Amino acid sequence: MSDILDFLKGQTGRVFSVKEISKEVDSDRYDRDKTWASNELKGLCNKGLIEATNGCYWIPSEEDKNAKRLEKEREEREQERLDALSGENPQAEKTEE
Repeated sequence: MSDILDFLKGQTGRVFSVKEISKEVDSDRYDRDKTWASNELKGLCNKGLIEATNGCYWIPSEEDKNAKRLEKEREEREQERLDALSGENPQAEKTEE
């Protein structure tokens, strides 16, 4: 397992920039290259092990995961309702009656 992933796992729910992660994980390497962790962070994102937005990286807390799941379920229900109203999904109309 990578040092970067270990670091982020110890900080679940906290958000860090590339520079912060680079410095915290290996300060000697940081002195030579302030963004050395960038490529590994992108790889961890692509594998779904961490999340990123606007150059910031984190491992979501359980609370964050639950909120994201609930939001997705709400969006799906709303889309089903809209489909039923527009006549695109006749099954959805029947289940609401």
